[in-house]
Amino acid sequence: MQKYLTLTRHTYSQLVVLLSKKAWDVLSPAEQAALNECAARCRDEGRRVNREQAVSSAANLQARGMVVNEISPAEMQRIRERTKPVYEQHGKVIGDEALN
Repeated sequence: MQKYLTLTRHTYSQLVVLLSKKAWDVLSPAEQAALNECAARCRDEGRRVNREQAVSSAANLQARGMVVNEISPAEMQRIRERTKPVYEQHGKVIGDEALN
């Protein structure tokens, strides 16, 4: 097992709900609204569970002897500033909302 883990929070794995425009257009406005509501609820629950699992996973690794490091807020801000050009470049291609 590795000895160190640094929690950089530089990635986030999420599930995506996809539906083709053709399939979406067949749904009634009420069905579209229900699907949007369900997706938002799933998003929120998924985020909650993800946070809980991250905390318990880090605690489990520490209990097994791994040194788990947090990055300070000042260092995270420095990283954000240094990677800003990457966000600007790719935000134009895939959309800023996907990067936030």
